[in-house]
Amino acid sequence: MTTENEIWQELYAHLETIFGRDAAGYAASVTTDLTLYEWFVAPHRQDGVDFHLFMIEHGWAGTEGEWRYDLLEPKIQIYG
Repeated sequence: MTTENEIWQELYAHLETIFGRDAAGYAASVTTDLTLYEWFVAPHRQDGVDFHLFMIEHGWAGTEGEWRYDLLEPKIQIYG
């Protein structure tokens, strides 16, 4: 079973791929049939990784220059 520390490590590594503009690392950290609703990007569902890879490669993910992210009230819930 995965521990909470392992989950946090995976999450932080994934976020680093986004903000570090590491498209290959991002692609390796998600499934190819990824589906997300990102209200701050587009008003509709984003299917697959291509759109996200484009955003990362072109710095459209708010990743130009210095960056910072904050997880407000982080919590892990493990079911099963």
